[in-house]
Amino acid sequence: MNRREKILTACVGLLVGTAVIYGLANRLIVAPRRRYLQRAETLRAENERLAARNRALAKYKARFAVLRNRTFHDEPLRAGVLVAAWIRQLATQAGISEHRFTANTTTGRTQRGRFQEIACNVRARARLERMTNFLYLLARDPHLHRVSSLSVSPQHNGGEVQFTLRYATLVLDQRLAVKDIPPRPAGQRFEPASLNDKQRAVYDVI
Repeated sequence: MNRREKILTACVGLLVGTAVIYGLANRLIVAPRRRYLQRAETLRAENERLAARNRALAKYKARFAVLRNRTFHDEPLRAGVLVAAWIRQLATQAGISEHRFTANTTTGRTQRGRFQEIACNVRARARLERMTNFLYLLARDPHLHRVSSLSVSPQHNGGEVQFTLRYATLVLDQRLAVKDIPPRPAGQRFEPASLNDKQRAVYDVI
């Protein structure tokens, strides 16, 4: 074997040895490291997703607690009694005679596992100013509610109007998957707005 063949053989051997060493290094060091890095990146992305979900869940829990505290009660039957009493209280404050005021409680739309609607159908006869007082008190009512189907008919004598409306609120289903929220405050009760508030003057245009 001449000098040239020896050099060529040595180069080939060096290349083969380098390839073998690289293969071993890739199998034992590089490839596992690449898998670990990919796994770490996957875990980091998963942690960020879970953290974002936890932040959103905390926000939703706080929002749910606020809305729950604005409802009348967690039980539909008890809520219906409280709604009727509240509406009659506002009517009395507005100056509407109880003999010319009726409020019938009924159930409305229901989404199982979410909420049940409790409604109060109001029918009354009063002077326009007192009806306006009542509408103002409803507009300032802090309870979770909606007023709809308002109808007003003028009467031919006495300067009075006859009106009807529908007052609806929600009872949130307590089977909702909401945990770790503060319980409903004991003895919770909202105070109605005052007819002496400055905002009441806006309704004088009626």
